[in-house]
Amino acid sequence: MNILGESTIEVVHYVTKKKKLDCGDGYFYSTLFNYHVAAFYREGIHNIKFENLTPEEMEIIRTSGFLVFKTCDKVINVLPDLFKTLYLFLGGIGLDPNIPFFGSKPTEFEMEQNVKFIHDATGYQWQKRPEKSRKVVYDLDPKLVQSGDFFAITRFDGLDQIIEYGAGSHAGHSVMAIWVDDMLHIVESQAAWYWPRKGL
Repeated sequence: MNILGESTIEVVHYVTKKKKLDCGDGYFYSTLFNYHVAAFYREGIHNIKFENLTPEEMEIIRTSGFLVFKTCDKVINVLPDLFKTLYLFLGGIGLDPNIPFFGSKPTEFEMEQNVKFIHDATGYQWQKRPEKSRKVVYDLDPKLVQSGDFFAITRFDGLDQIIEYGAGSHAGHSVMAIWVDDMLHIVESQAAWYWPRKGL
């Protein structure tokens, strides 16, 4: 990695030991704020520039470096992989939870594909709750909740699973409890359209 100025960094990537003519590697580089996707089919030195970075990004990169994800597949599988990715997001894209497929609730097929993705990508196996416990509503005494209590949320809609994969967690969204003037509030930050209140 080379720092080329106050807002520019160059990543130098060395690719060696190519085994076949049609062999290629794909990489995803991220600074958490910025990203770049690259595919390399020839050996040698490859330079990737990140320009117009903010001072915050520069500090993160100096401290922690880049996040680099390597794909492990062949070019011939790009189209099938594209469909596998689309399956993670197809469904649950509307506003009304009562409308099938085009509503805001993920479909059974979509949820199955996301559970499979997490298992294939991380080895973690989500377990389906027994039918009886799915409709259980807990009337929790607010006095048991303290300011700072954390609640992890997962929605099998593709986006949360990408967050889980990238963050190495089992949650795609998080909220926190906070008491203000003897009233319990649940605070969050999100921009998704399918939550009751969006753009927070």
